[in-house]
Amino acid sequence: TEEDLLALSSGNYSDLQDYPYFLVDSDIVVTSNWTPIEQFSGHFDGGNHTITFTYEPDDYSYMGGFFSVISNATVCNLNLVCNIIINGYAGGLATYAESSLIYNCTVSGSIYNSFYPEQMGYCGGVVASAYNTTFYKCVNMADVEMQSKQGGLNTGGIVGGGTGLIIRSCTNLGNIWGYPDQGSVGGIIGEADSVTIVSCANYVSISCEGSEPGGIAGNINNSTLTDCANYGNNPLAEMSRETEFTNNIVIPVNLDSFSEGSKTEVTFNHLIIPNGFGGGDAGYYQDGTFYAENNYTDKQIITIAGGSSSFVPMLTSELISGTGLDADKWILGDGRYPIPVETVTDHDLVKLATTPFILGATDSENYETIETVCSDITLGSTSGISWMVDSVPVTGNVLDVDAIRLDSRKVTKTLSAHIG
Repeated sequence: TEEDLLALSSGNYSDLQDYPYFLVDSDIVVTSNWTPIEQFSGHFDGGNHTITFTYEPDDYSYMGGFFSVISNATVCNLNLVCNIIINGYAGGLATYAESSLIYNCTVSGSIYNSFYPEQMGYCGGVVASAYNTTFYKCVNMADVEMQSKQGGLNTGGIVGGGTGLIIRSCTNLGNIWGYPDQGSVGGIIGEADSVTIVSCANYVSISCEGSEPGGIAGNINNSTLTDCANYGNNPLAEMSRETEFTNNIVIPVNLDSFSEGSKTEVTFNHLIIPNGFGGGDAGYYQDGTFYAENNYTDKQIITIAGGSSSFVPMLTSELISGTGLDADKWILGDGRYPIPVETVTDHDLVKLATTPFILGATDSENYETIETVCSDITLGSTSGISWMVDSVPVTGNVLDVDAIRLDSRKVTKTLSAHIG
């Protein structure tokens, strides 16, 4: 109950070792300003229920979240809806996690973190900063914003930064904004060292003032990034050193904010190529030694400047069928782009990002791109998706390109997918 949570957060359980296991048995709305549970080392099972809270301290507090610190803990099956406004460290579930397991947890709402002058700041949808911790099947749907006028700030959809982490089958669906002069911003993690990232997905374009953020990771070092999908309009990583990139997919679909519920992918006559790579080597900047193999992109949607030995350009149809991919590691079918296993599949944002249009192709050497559209376009038919040219709905799943070109009322026509 709310009373139990308040007792836990106020420290009225005199010895938490006597209460190593907590199970939430109903949805809870905390009606007063939340006080983070200061230190937790037990097992907290949310029972797939939702806890809603607001944390907006009156003092100049620099640690904020449902928990302040978890250590040697397990937190699972927990849905959090939060409204956090703080300085320094902010995470929906915790500000700091050490030697812990966090799985099947979802955070939504908003997290706003302004700069705390005497601290290096971290901000994450789930956890701000972590060490030697595993994140499994976690989802961020919260809007996360790190506001800074100075450097040293790291922001991520799942975790702001960390060392010795395993991040597996996690999904970012939340808008991420960072404003660091010195710091890193990524859809899954901001700053990573000795981190294993496997089967994770980002579906939004990450924003960062002053530098190029990463769709999956910001600054990633001495790490591995494998079987991940970035559908945001960013490179896989902002910067990398001594890091392996293998079997990842990068398809920048130029997805608008979820509140608008639409994406714009191609315009006729004045075709816009999504800026998905931004520099570096086909999807990530690099500084130092790195290894990259069998990373895939849709060559009919994005052109890799100068070519790249580390990216395999494929036809849209080849990606949909999973050519070259390990079927045990990707969800394939329904005419959609591949989705990493055990990640979110049925969210509207995921449907929009993974529902393609298919341009003409005779074979792998003879195909149309968004710069050379000349034949009819086949439109993806995922349940709930509709297509429009400008404001006119498209009937059926085939777009007559000749009819569009004959319409001279407007020089540029925009094809977009909508849901809801």
